[in-house]
Amino acid sequence: MSAPAIDELFELAHPDSDAVAAARLTLLGTAVDGPVTLGTFTDEELVAVDGSIGAPFAPSPWFTSLSQDEQETAVTAALRGLTARGVYRAEPLDPEAGTFTFRASARLLALLTMRRHTGTVVVAERRLADQLDWALLYQQRAGLWLGEYVSSVGQHELVLATDDDTADAVTAWCGARAEVLAPELDLVLTRERVAAQDDALLPLAACTAAVTVTRLEVEGDRPDEDVVETWSGVFTGPSGSYVSTAADDDVAYRGVDRDGVRSHWRSLLGSS
Repeated sequence: MSAPAIDELFELAHPDSDAVAAARLTLLGTAVDGPVTLGTFTDEELVAVDGSIGAPFAPSPWFTSLSQDEQETAVTAALRGLTARGVYRAEPLDPEAGTFTFRASARLLALLTMRRHTGTVVVAERRLADQLDWALLYQQRAGLWLGEYVSSVGQHELVLATDDDTADAVTAWCGARAEVLAPELDLVLTRERVAAQDDALLPLAACTAAVTVTRLEVEGDRPDEDVVETWSGVFTGPSGSYVSTAADDDVAYRGVDRDGVRSHWRSLLGSS
């Protein structure tokens, strides 16, 4: 199978066509030399093309806030918008039965397969004051990761990059600062003391961003089968950064500088 030219990545294709696999190979090869931005899509656009089970770990914060009737309207509008942009076209199969198939750009379909078919996903939820947003990292072949950065209003930016470039991106995303030294904190607390907000954790109260991270290893062929979870946390602010990890049944906290935050992300992106 020959790789398509870059222009061909935007040609419309059926989801199961060879063009999608070829587009994916081209994008993976290009990302080895530097991050490739695959586009920004809304909740409803991704649901419209990929379905609600396309990427089961990805949140759709705006779309899920709607009623069922509103969701149906949003999906219809999303498909109209994608059609107007020239990246989607519905093709009737049986007009009387109302069934149809569709074509979409090979580039769009390729990124959807990257979201759907992966054995490892890292899900990071970032809290800034009262706002939540997310970074989801989907492992690909040859040390590459698809990053999906989801805003609180349901905008999804997708970037394909190497593990090193991805570690740099999420280190910046979580707010680690290069000019701040590592705080002097190194302790282990029971989960009961953590839940009670032990005074030893007061330094973390000055952090402006709290990121809860879960690495998910999908052991079966489907994401609803057995999943092994590994959790950690990253806290950043003007006074320094902290990383939390499991320590047997307890929780370990340590102060780190920006390189320490990056090292934590890099370890999460290592081979399972």
